[in-house]
Amino acid sequence: IRQRKNIYYDSLLEMIELLSTLPSSSRSSFALHPADFQHLQPPLISVPDSDELVTVPFRVVAVDGLITVTVTIDGSLFTISGNDSFLLAYSLLVYFNEHGLSLSARNQLFLGAELSRVEVFIRNTVLVNSFVISLVSDGEPIIIPVASRPVLQPDSLYYYKIGLKDSFVSVQSLAHDTCTSVFELRSSSLVPLLDRLASENRFEDYAQTFLHRVDVGIEVGRAYIALITGNSFFQDFRNLFSLNITTFPLFVVEADSFLANHQKIITSLYTRGLSLSHPDAHKGTMRAGCVLACYRRGALEHFPAIYSSGSQSVDLMRSSYKEQLLSFEPLGEYTYGHRTRAYFGYDQLEKAVSFLRKNKPFVIQRFDYVADMTLTYTSVGDRVRVESTSDPCLTHDIYFLFDGRLHSFHIARAHNIVNAYPENVFGLYDAYDCTLASSLGVPLGDFFMLSNRANILLLTEEQKAKKLIAEPSKPLGDVDSSVGPYLIGDSFPSFGIGYVERDLAFSSQSDHPDLALLENYRGVDLISKASLYLRDKGIGHNNPIIGTYDPFTGCGGRLVFFQCNVRGGKLQATGVFLGGNSSLYESDIALCNYIATCYHTILDIPLGTLFLFYILGQ
Repeated sequence: IRQRKNIYYDSLLEMIELLSTLPSSSRSSFALHPADFQHLQPPLISVPDSDELVTVPFRVVAVDGLITVTVTIDGSLFTISGNDSFLLAYSLLVYFNEHGLSLSARNQLFLGAELSRVEVFIRNTVLVNSFVISLVSDGEPIIIPVASRPVLQPDSLYYYKIGLKDSFVSVQSLAHDTCTSVFELRSSSLVPLLDRLASENRFEDYAQTFLHRVDVGIEVGRAYIALITGNSFFQDFRNLFSLNITTFPLFVVEADSFLANHQKIITSLYTRGLSLSHPDAHKGTMRAGCVLACYRRGALEHFPAIYSSGSQSVDLMRSSYKEQLLSFEPLGEYTYGHRTRAYFGYDQLEKAVSFLRKNKPFVIQRFDYVADMTLTYTSVGDRVRVESTSDPCLTHDIYFLFDGRLHSFHIARAHNIVNAYPENVFGLYDAYDCTLASSLGVPLGDFFMLSNRANILLLTEEQKAKKLIAEPSKPLGDVDSSVGPYLIGDSFPSFGIGYVERDLAFSSQSDHPDLALLENYRGVDLISKASLYLRDKGIGHNNPIIGTYDPFTGCGGRLVFFQCNVRGGKLQATGVFLGGNSSLYESDIALCNYIATCYHTILDIPLGTLFLFYILGQ
């Protein structure tokens, strides 16, 4: 089963059926020993609460987005700065071992907690007061270098499991030897919990004891912050988690490297995304949101090796996907290459070149609003079988020239962020952006990727997501962001990418010129079709999208893309307009409100949020 496919519920049923065919045999009883099962529930020890702060010979603060540690040892001052608490702890270990320096076991635990406090502030903008009173005075410190990477030696005797249980921080002190006693500490206060860990001193005396203690302090500190701020906590993950079951969020991220941007997207979705069940139940729980990612010029030249798949290198993956996206041939219900280059009766890439040479923006569309998002009902005996079309996820590419460069705005109606996202982004860049820029003889500018329904599947992708986040990446450098995105406020941008987030409002009418195009798109009322499709297919799905542009004729209005789905128990809408200005702004919002109200009439779901995007080519 493992070789053939993923193991889901139907696979379990197959296994049970297989086992049921095997002959049964008698089994003799045997004695059990308590030591074999002590890991199931260690003895509970309640640690009394206390608000008392401790005095320490160190100070941990945030300076220019970095964790900065200053330590006083034997009258000398030392300092180190970095963006990862564990790497800082490892760097201190190396330096202390080389120079014969030390901190007490208690101070090591509290140092870890303070490292975590500042790291949480930097990563999650969650601010809590210091756990300690620092005795460090100002002076000229000796700078400790940050190690390139940690070389780890695990504790061979003890390990810890840390979490939140019944409104307490839980610290299980466990042992690799099953005959060694174990216990679980629970407390709602940090200081007495760390003091108890210091007095128990359940750490092997070896070369990296300092690192193990500080790391336990890091984890306990972050768990305590999660407890007092109402967040969720996962051990060995450097971010807090807010359990979000109501708000469908918008994340706007940018970086000058793909990995750095991808990490921001995964982290944002993982820690603040909407938690919900996937409409295909066997896929389990997912976290979802709307993501606009901005890749500045040059960010997509390098595909990091961490994305390689088995024996297939990233270069081979990249060339293979480019070839697929450029292919004219149809395979199955659709291919992106066929939809781009042949489905509508002409090569949209060639037509894009002719428009862009006249300095006109161009829309490439792969979604057919009439043929796609369609249900077919077939009678099978006494039952009716319902089948839906397989609809493209990468629906639109919008290109425009600005400042002598070719900029692109790509839209995905649904996007798996961990697995599909990397090859999608590089495929669009290699196959379409680079091809058009080469044909036009202009350099590439910025690459925007709107992942309108971005998701991470926790059942199958959690470990890979954590691995990607932990991979070192370079920080954002100086970049040219003149093309946006600009948050629309008191003023409306005159060029580039603009966006705004607004609450949806009920509207019974709209005089927007694009409404007539939506209500009679090749003879089809798209608003009615999409809302009924969503109702009949299931409100958890995200297939239906609508727009006014028709690739068959090359004509349309300004509304290129509109998607309305149910997320967090409300209708969440996204609209993308080509062109616009301050005088059209309120009318565009009114149109989106009217469309969402039509969905509400069919689905009887409350209105949520509108994400509005503008592509304003010069």
